[in-house]
Amino acid sequence: MSKGDNNEDLTIGERVRLARQRRGLSRRAVAELAGRTEEWLRQIETGERPIQRIDTLQLLARVLKVRDISELTGSLFVMTKDGSRPQHGRLAAVRRALRPHLSDTTTPSPDLAALRRSIQHADTAWLVSRQQITALGLVLPELLSAAIAAQQSATGQQRREALRLLVEVYRLTDNYLRHAGDRQLAAQVCDRMLLAAQEADDPELISLSAYKVAAAAQNNDEPEEALTLAMDAVKLFRPWLTSGDHEALALWGSLHLCASTSAARLRRGAEADRLWSIADEAAKALGPNYHHPATIFGQLNCGIHAVDIALETGRSSDAVERSANLNVSAVPSASRRARHFIDLARAFYHCRDRAAAVGALLTAERQSTEVVTFNQGARRLMYDLLRAKRPEPEVLALAGRMHVIA
Repeated sequence: MSKGDNNEDLTIGERVRLARQRRGLSRRAVAELAGRTEEWLRQIETGERPIQRIDTLQLLARVLKVRDISELTGSLFVMTKDGSRPQHGRLAAVRRALRPHLSDTTTPSPDLAALRRSIQHADTAWLVSRQQITALGLVLPELLSAAIAAQQSATGQQRREALRLLVEVYRLTDNYLRHAGDRQLAAQVCDRMLLAAQEADDPELISLSAYKVAAAAQNNDEPEEALTLAMDAVKLFRPWLTSGDHEALALWGSLHLCASTSAARLRRGAEADRLWSIADEAAKALGPNYHHPATIFGQLNCGIHAVDIALETGRSSDAVERSANLNVSAVPSASRRARHFIDLARAFYHCRDRAAAVGALLTAERQSTEVVTFNQGARRLMYDLLRAKRPEPEVLALAGRMHVIA
């Protein structure tokens, strides 16, 4: 990572060097502890080798006994110019990578197998890391450049594969942008994703992209538009269900979940419950342990959405009751678990159970420190908690970690 938008910021390499020197360790000692070469560490410290993966940061943090990787990355939390909402510090770099680029016909086509492996690493980091926003922010600029270049230069069957990979990179980019503070750009990326999927002529990716487009509308506070888009996609992809494909059924269910939560935000509770029931039937047909790799659709995710629907339709006590029997720890996505506990904290707060609300918010932080920091619902709830005459010490501490207070 190069120096950020503020030229006075230290690079990651400089922060690694300073952390090493504070511990009184030589480059050789740190390199041996990390199982790498001294030259590898030298290149990192001088900026010749940018760190592109979260697991590399985590390795160095362990070796250097750094508790929080933000000590190596610097503050990746910034406020918008008007101070109204938080943004991630890598957002500018991702925006730059999304700008149109002229294709260079003299540049060899990227290795598609290597690109797929990089996408898989990023996908895993997104699912399991507590700093998944940073994990994607570090790698997305390079992934986007490689995927766009591959799509522009590949021909024949390779071009179709390159388009599929571009769709996957756009999916990860949407994940990053909607959490990092630019939901409008996330919606544009979802549109690009759908166009690429259609050009690849891949029914599964087209269906996934249609789901993403509808979800983007919902994330941008356009529930009516989201409901229409999701149900239009359901009609379009109904014939695909006859294939008996699990992914087809899961995406069918995902579209119904998106439609159900959109109806809930429109305060159309009966319609939301009906659409949720269709999704739940699909989830049951897939079995108790199924989770779609991209949408996390499955029985547990349906249960989580039932909590969300109750909350959005003003039934906070029902939301708390529905959450009681959910084994949320089995959900394979840390960000999804965190968002559920944020919703549960809101439900507890509406039920005037302050202690349970604080406990749920702290549980959300244990799932993902970054999702809690950047989630607008979590931040609004924290402001409410801070309005008490004497906020609890744990509330003040969490507010500090969320950058709500200094």
